[in-house]
Amino acid sequence: VVPEYLAAADLIAIPQRATQYTRAQIPNKIFEAMAMGRPVVASDVSDLSTILNGDGWIVDPGDSDELAAAIDEILADPAAAEEHGRHLRRRYLDCYSWAALSDRLNQIFDPLVSG
Repeated sequence: VVPEYLAAADLIAIPQRATQYTRAQIPNKIFEAMAMGRPVVASDVSDLSTILNGDGWIVDPGDSDELAAAIDEILADPAAAEEHGRHLRRRYLDCYSWAALSDRLNQIFDPLVSG
């Protein structure tokens, strides 16, 4: 069901306040949105800005006006939003997919097991 909702969305918003909890976790929905190639606007907490790496919109935590402005910007230029979504999907495949993580973990653990 989630892929159908994500496919139908024009963008994925991940607004958060800066709390001890939000600074210490990364919401999985960012990876789901990236995997589906959706444009993302997220609050600047945790590692979200690093994960988006300039291909998403980052807003100050808890700033609803800035969030609304970013959403308006995304909706005003569907071609640019689609391009950002394509970049995020590529980043997901290269850095955060099971295949990418498996390769990275094998590089770390294979020498320990072999050695």
